[in-house]
Amino acid sequence: MTQSSDEWLFQALHDGQLALVKNLAPANFNWNSLHEEFGTPLMALVHVTIIKSQDHLNEQSQRSRLALMSMYELIKWCQAHGADPRLVAPAATAFSVGLPPSPPGKNWVMYDDHGQVW
Repeated sequence: MTQSSDEWLFQALHDGQLALVKNLAPANFNWNSLHEEFGTPLMALVHVTIIKSQDHLNEQSQRSRLALMSMYELIKWCQAHGADPRLVAPAATAFSVGLPPSPPGKNWVMYDDHGQVW
């Protein structure tokens, strides 16, 4: 798992702080490290990318398009610095996009996630 000194970087990735990450990420940061809450650095970034994608679908504004492009740029930047999208975190505790919606109707087959039924 990651050292506590890298906590700020995982939080910045999770929050989509493009300029902060690009300007202040330590040169020796392990882009394939694991954080106990966020998983890999790319997993931390996926949270905000999904939210920005939804905002873009809802707003279709120039501002939302630019925000989404910044997230894609940050994903590419992280990969250029060694982040491997094929890595799998053995466990991470954060909900990246929240809980799934309620089933749409009667007789709907619910999802069983290791004993927790959605």
